[in-house]
Amino acid sequence: MDVRITARGLERKIADLEAMARRLSDLTPVTRVFAEELKTAVDRSFERSVSPTGEGFAPLLPATLARKARLGRSPKPLIGRGTLRNSVFARGETTTIRYGIGPTAQYGGYHQFGTPTLKPRPFLPVGRAGDFQARGPMQRFLARFKAAVTRYVKTGAVRG
Repeated sequence: MDVRITARGLERKIADLEAMARRLSDLTPVTRVFAEELKTAVDRSFERSVSPTGEGFAPLLPATLARKARLGRSPKPLIGRGTLRNSVFARGETTTIRYGIGPTAQYGGYHQFGTPTLKPRPFLPVGRAGDFQARGPMQRFLARFKAAVTRYVKTGAVRG
């Protein structure tokens, strides 16, 4: 006795899985959108004097405030000529979002992590080990990013 079971519509399912595999290998449409969102969150850090994870910046010392006033600069921490803020970048790549500080403001690491004489004012969601800091608003950002990647891989839609 010879029994056969035929799966109908299998070609369509295979085509769907192949399309999902192609999207999974290049997430650029999603990473670019979320890189822009990350850059916006970092810009807000400078404007609001609050880290992307929600902690307030350490206040400036009175001498620093006086110097900034003499120079006609903003009394907010990390706001001066705009070099540091303008050096921050976020780029969506094939399977990652790359972000950091450009070469014009390598001193940003001192502000991000602090020094023995400078209190940290983290303006990027990154820890000392280079790990993404998924706390507060960044935890919600990461959840939205993961959901968008899943949606994109399944359907090809960048926004849902």
